[in-house]
Amino acid sequence: MFCFEQLRADRWERSNFVTLTGEIIPIVRESHKSSDFIDFLKILDEKYDNEKKIKIIFDNHSAHTSKETRRYLEQHPGRFEFVFTPKHGS
Repeated sequence: MFCFEQLRADRWERSNFVTLTGEIIPIVRESHKSSDFIDFLKILDEKYDNEKKIKIIFDNHSAHTSKETRRYLEQHPGRFEFVFTPKHGS
């Protein structure tokens, strides 16, 4: 899965491209906080079979590595695998 984010008209637009199926999961939010990111992870968790690990490529935005996000991930051990782009490449 590839995550694409940009700010448009004062709203964060996050398009998530699922590479195996070509499916796009669009999310538009007023903010780009940890709680918004965790909501996105919850959508993915509900959408995909519990037997499968969800692998995602992200930039190094603070919401992706915050205390809140780490707490959520600790409650779902082994469910998600994050790969981060190099800091200079974001």
